[in-house]
Amino acid sequence: MLSFDQNASRDILQIVSNLPDFLRKPIILKKLHEFYSLSERDKYETISLILRGTCSLESTKLYPLIKTWLHILAELESVKVTEIFRIYCEFFLLNPTFFEKLNIQPLIDVFLKLENRKKEKLSDCLKEVFFLFPNRNEILNSIPGSTLQKLEVL
Repeated sequence: MLSFDQNASRDILQIVSNLPDFLRKPIILKKLHEFYSLSERDKYETISLILRGTCSLESTKLYPLIKTWLHILAELESVKVTEIFRIYCEFFLLNPTFFEKLNIQPLIDVFLKLENRKKEKLSDCLKEVFFLFPNRNEILNSIPGSTLQKLEVL
């Protein structure tokens, strides 16, 4: 099991956010590849720490992280994107009020600026998660409809 706390997660995210894009991208890419080798429990814990760490970051710090992350995700195999989205959805199901704590605007802003091909791929992967999720109504109800519409998921 991973042993970071929310503050350490926030600090790491802030440091990576401050890096220039040419340094930030390989770090996030390496961490994503490491993520896929983790156990299911550690994957969940990693996402939990990241989400909890982002809650206290300013939008200006979140934006470059999300931008780099979405660009990298859009280049991965769809099965990997779907897997990470599934774990995010599981987190939100187990923590139904957590979505309200997130600053979702940087995610929406970055997503809307992506090339259509990348937007479609990410949106399709999220739709696949919703389709395959046994509790899809619960997860859909935990995310504001306006957010899903902006992310072109509905």
